[in-house]
Amino acid sequence: MPDPPNMRSASTNCLLPLLICVIAATAQSADAQINVLVGAVADSNWTSETIAPGVVLRQNHFKSLLGLPQFVSVLEIDMEQDGLSSDVVRADSGLVRTSAIAEGTDAVAAVNGSYFEKDGTSSLFFQDNGRLVRADDNGVAKPHEGAALAVEPDGDAVVVRRPEPAWRPIAAFADLLVSGPLLVWDGEIVEGDAIAFNLTHHPRTAAGVTLDNKLILLTADGRNTESAGMTTTEVALMMQALGCWTAMNLDGGGSTTMWVRGRGVVNHPSDNKVFDAGGERPVANAIVVRARDD
Repeated sequence: MPDPPNMRSASTNCLLPLLICVIAATAQSADAQINVLVGAVADSNWTSETIAPGVVLRQNHFKSLLGLPQFVSVLEIDMEQDGLSSDVVRADSGLVRTSAIAEGTDAVAAVNGSYFEKDGTSSLFFQDNGRLVRADDNGVAKPHEGAALAVEPDGDAVVVRRPEPAWRPIAAFADLLVSGPLLVWDGEIVEGDAIAFNLTHHPRTAAGVTLDNKLILLTADGRNTESAGMTTTEVALMMQALGCWTAMNLDGGGSTTMWVRGRGVVNHPSDNKVFDAGGERPVANAIVVRARDD
């Protein structure tokens, strides 16, 4: 039986301050997290190595980041640097390790790409060198396809948002690698769905672009006592703290891999359940960076 009008009003008046407190606490929590991550980006313990002109690898093994151990690797690629270009490369057949894809395409750096099926086909819409490889299934938006890394004919990369009503080929781009969820848009965190995929600490791979045209590729290792992995919100906050104006999540978990020329795999892929470079999982595609005049 509904409350009489005066009782409903009293109930609402009692709940309203509580609701305001909850909203304020959530906002403060988000502010606290971004402050922690901004501080983490400024941390002096990052190692830094120039892989090629305009390509810098930074790494940090945080003993506690937002309360958990994390090993984070960041590639910063200055797309204004002459000779640098990005590309999305598919495995020739089946599934191939990110390192093998990179080595076979004369790359200077690479990370794993988007989601795939066991037979090596893409799970989501994929445009490769202007050709449609995988169409949008039915136009129904899925949590993992909110964005695409779009590579222009000159090799510059941008993050684009899922158009309505569905993904379609875009002639202005050579490649469209659809993945997700979308993490950062116009400099603001994009709130993700409250699903286990987003809320669980997993190994993560992400890509983003800054206002001064730097491509940021990130891996956060996980599933190990040395590195717990991140939620998608934590990855979004980290990408924002790194200066990304737009950013997206890529395939993660056992696929999360970063490779650089001269060093090989530089993170700790989790498939072998050991905190080393030996647990690399075969994948269907990768994002590679080339230096034409190095």
